[in-house]
Amino acid sequence: MDITLDVKNTEDIIFKNKKVMSALPKYQPLFQTWLFSSRTSALASLRINTVLEFLKLVTSHELAIISEIVNKTLVLDPNLYSMSKSSDGNLENIEFLLPLDFNISDMCIYRSQDKIGVTVWN
Repeated sequence: MDITLDVKNTEDIIFKNKKVMSALPKYQPLFQTWLFSSRTSALASLRINTVLEFLKLVTSHELAIISEIVNKTLVLDPNLYSMSKSSDGNLENIEFLLPLDFNISDMCIYRSQDKIGVTVWN
């Protein structure tokens, strides 16, 4: 039986499973961020963004490793990549960073000196 990974079940299958987390050492910073943000309700958006980042970075080889550990076939949700969009640019052209073809329900704007980044999700 295939399980399609999405934001909700990824937390249960991967982020709450110590065997899976130890099998993927390259993602330890994400796992630590998720753990910290899951203990603090004010950081709920960081928790969700951490799961999304993991789903964006995970490879098919790593999914096979996770599948062996949980004894189920895992596949990525094909709609996952339409859930969020990120872009970077200069402060002067911030209006061009917002995607016009995207149903925005929430956003995060971050700045580093004269560079600005925008992440939006639906």
